[in-house]
Parts: sequence; C-alpha cells; structure tokens
Amino acid sequence: MPVAFRSRVIALIETKNPRATISFLICCFVFASVAVARVPQKQTLHGTVHDSNGAPIDKARIEFRSNKDTRLATTDDRGNFAISDLDAGGTLLVSYPGFTPVKIEVRPDTLGDSLQIDLQPAPLVERIIVSPAGTGRISTLPNSEFSISQEEIELAGSLALDDVLHEAPGFTLFRRSGSLFANPTSQGVSLRGVGASGASRAAVWLDGVPLNTPFGGWVYWQRVPKLNIESVEIVSGAASDLYGSGALGGVVNIITKPVRKSFATVETSYGSENTSAISLDAGLAKGSWGISIAVQAVRTDGYVLVLKDQRGPVDTFVPARSQRAV
Repeated sequence: MPVAFRSRVIALIETKNPRATISFLICCFVFASVAVARVPQKQTLHGTVHDSNGAPIDKARIEFRSNKDTRLATTDDRGNFAISDLDAGGTLLVSYPGFTPVKIEVRPDTLGDSLQIDLQPAPLVERIIVSPAGTGRISTLPNSEFSISQEEIELAGSLALDDVLHEAPGFTLFRRSGSLFANPTSQGVSLRGVGASGASRAAVWLDGVPLNTPFGGWVYWQRVPKLNIESVEIVSGAASDLYGSGALGGVVNIITKPVRKSFATVETSYGSENTSAISLDAGLAKGSWGISIAVQAVRTDGYVLVLKDQRGPVDTFVPARSQRAV
C-alpha cells in the first residue's frame, strides 16, 4: 500500500467519522473494480477444421497473427485446435496442402467462440515450362521433355555429341554407328521411333537455327564443338505446329554457352587406336558485348569392319578426322 494512501486511511480512522470512512472505502472499492475491468482477460481461441465433405483434417496449419506476436498451432486427428492466452484480436490463417487457404478476421469479443472452418480443394494449376530458347508460343500437345546439362555432357566422356544424346529416352539414329565413323547421310534423328530412316523426322536446332540439312534432313553432328554447349533440351512428341514439318517426332534444341564474362577453356584427350582430341572454348566480354570462339579437332585410326580371318587386301582401318570452329 502506498505511504500517502496508507496515511490517509489512518487519518480517516483516527477522525472517528464512520460516514467519511465508509464513503472512502466504497470509493476505493469502485475504483479497484473499474481498474480490474480494464485489464484485458486472457482467452482461448479454438475451433475445428473440416474438408468439403465434413471429414476432419489432421495436421492442418493454424497461424494467428496479432499486433503483438504470431502464434502457431496444428489440428489433431479430430480436426480440433486451440490457441490459448490471447488478449487481442487478429488474423487467423488456416492452410493444408491441396486445399485453398482460409483467412478469418477475429475480433477481440469473439476470441472465446468456437470456429467451424471448412477448407475447399485447391483449383488445378496448369504447368507452363519456360525455355530460354523458346519461340514465345506454348504447345498444348502432350509431350515429354528431357534436359542434358553441361556437367553431364562433360562427364559423358564421348567425343561426339550424338553419343551423349543417347542418354535421353527415345533418342536414336538411323544407324547404330555414331557420327565419328558413319556417313552423315545416315545420321537421321528418331524420337519415339518416328522416322527411323536416313531423313530425320525430328528437328535439330542450334541456338534457334535449324541444324538439319535442307536436302536430306540429316545432321552433321561434328559441326558442334562439344565444349561450347551449355545444355541440350529434347522434346519428344509432335511439334510441327511450332517448328514445321521437320518436327514430326520432336525437337532437339542445342544451347551454346553465353558470354557473361571473359573465359578460356582447353580440353585434350587420347585413347586407343591412336584416337586424340583437342577442344578450345574462349570468350571475351566487354561491357554489354561479347564474342566467343570454339574449336575442336578429332582424329583416330579407327577399326577394321571385317573380322581378322575374313579380311582381304581392301579391308583396311576406318579412320576419321574432323575439325570445326564456330
């Protein structure tokens, strides 16, 4: 009890004036009651969360935001939740995967009420794939996409790009032999078994420019230095509406490295049958401009196509030599 208040009470008692003492005590009681009434009472916010069929939702996320803090809770196996020790209104957020979140404004005078919350299934969201080399048009046809990154190309260990692309499901060439030895006219691309002939039924693009020959549709894979490739995107499925009649089976989109900063990369290798390869990829960046050059040279003594006991004077090794620069 404060000293001044205590001394005043003692002074009233000492005056021996019952009326004054009683009046003072009544005033003190009223003042104390008003002060207690002004103190906010702690309450508990509770409720139940159901789905559209009325079934309780277990482990739904409950979040109550007020000016003071944020309180979190989850529903039990019966869909019930409770958040205690609340003294102010706020915003109640109820969410669960696969359902549309619900937002409820809770007033201070409704903190003690029991809430019945129904969650509705979330609407279906269409998935849109954005490609850095896209044409700006979106195909609605069913297809499958497969991407080969730069790291996967480097770890493949193949000298030719078409050997690396065999990692993609459904990718085949007209001949079993790769472009390192086979004639280019047999290098037709087939996706999903469409167009398994010398003429490709799949479009091959290099940075948005068709790589198929206009005469027969085959592809000179050795024209693309492997060290200069950043990624390859393969779309299996009819895409003639976007890429023309040459894309009946799909599209192979080769994307080269952009020149974001100056760089230089050299790669060399040597293997059996006197097979050697060297690649150079360099770029120079100056402000918003950039220029790059990629060079690759491969040579090999190859192998003999005929068994040793069946060889004749004309059966010799099948060598291969190629140089290209872009």
